[in-house]
Amino acid sequence: MIRNKLLPRQFLTYISILFLCTITAQAATITSTVTGGNWNTGSSWVGGVIPGSGDDVIIVSTATITVTADANARTIDLYGILVVNDQVTLTIQGNVTVESSGRLYLSGDTSCSGSAQSTLIVYGNYSNYGISCFWKSWAIIAGDLYSPSASGIQNNGFLVIGGNAIGENELARRGRIIADEGSEAQA
Repeated sequence: MIRNKLLPRQFLTYISILFLCTITAQAATITSTVTGGNWNTGSSWVGGVIPGSGDDVIIVSTATITVTADANARTIDLYGILVVNDQVTLTIQGNVTVESSGRLYLSGDTSCSGSAQSTLIVYGNYSNYGISCFWKSWAIIAGDLYSPSASGIQNNGFLVIGGNAIGENELARRGRIIADEGSEAQA
């Protein structure tokens, strides 16, 4: 009688492959409705599906999405408005692109002077062609920060960049910027 035994290493490899296939199969592109709403509410998204950590998110130009509880996504392509509320962390596994019509506010509201202290963690690159407000908050970007002269970044919190800061933008700031080498600049 021949017994089919999987060695422990082969078994772990098999399980790992199945797990990765499951994660890949669940990834999707999730697009906001034209009006938007709460990130954590199905009615804010076409098809009623709330984005998860493996999903690519598109926020359309007419939408305002508010993140009211910790949230994750694989990427974000922002044409509309994204507001991250106080004490909330938004984690992006890949890249974030704020398009020319896009606005990202870590200030808890769209005034860029609110009292919120939010956190944005981006494991990829952050490309800003619109407006990004990191007011009194943490923006941690593992990759490059690209912001050309036609865009704007307001920082009165902490901006940590693991890669390069690229662009001709005059960064409006009163907070701290910590670069890859651990050097710090403060205005």
